[in-house]
Amino acid sequence: MIDMHSHFLPQIDDGSRSVEETFQMIKEASKAGFTAIVSTSHYIANTYDFNKEERREIINAISSNLSKENIDIKLYNGAEVYIDADITGKIKDGIIPKVNNSKYLLMELPMQNRMLSADDIIHNLLSNNIVPIIAHPERYKYVQDNPNVLISYIEKGVLFQANFASIIGYYGNATKKTVIKLLQNDMIHCLGTDCHRAQTIYVNMDKILEHLNKILPKKEIEKLTTINPMKIVNNQEIKINFPSRI
Repeated sequence: MIDMHSHFLPQIDDGSRSVEETFQMIKEASKAGFTAIVSTSHYIANTYDFNKEERREIINAISSNLSKENIDIKLYNGAEVYIDADITGKIKDGIIPKVNNSKYLLMELPMQNRMLSADDIIHNLLSNNIVPIIAHPERYKYVQDNPNVLISYIEKGVLFQANFASIIGYYGNATKKTVIKLLQNDMIHCLGTDCHRAQTIYVNMDKILEHLNKILPKKEIEKLTTINPMKIVNNQEIKINFPSRI
């Protein structure tokens, strides 16, 4: 499996609080069955704004130490970018990293209210051959109210990433109900832990996968956890099934 969403870089956002916790999280991920993790610490302008090269340097230092400890797990550069009007420009300026220098960008939307300018920003990204992967749509209130709002985005080529822990109710019952609907109706294209701390998500992956196996067939789970994430980090096209209306 490849984890498409994790906050393991130390002290650059609200994720890992120390180098020690970073290595504990990575070891937990490896033990849970992940062979690679995409580093997606937050990018929020003027709040969490470590740039592409600064993130890469930290990842390289971590990877070097993992090799010394014989921990075989790949780490890819990226960010969870909070939507704003200047994302395309910041990508072109080398500030915001896409996933492993691919055309794919993990992006977060507001949790409570739908952003009026979101469609224009997403259109601008797609026009510049940048494919948004919207993080954890099941957590957004307006998606919980009407999951079908995702269909028009998927038709345009936008991808969606759900959180593993949503499946076991980690973020509440409304989120759990919504993620199951999205998974069963072809509205999710990859999964990630969104892990911020040691001893939280990675250590519960057995339980999460047990629940996931009751929701989807094994072939579909493999696509969401391994095949599609591998295509993303390798900058390959993902075949999108037309979603079923809920």
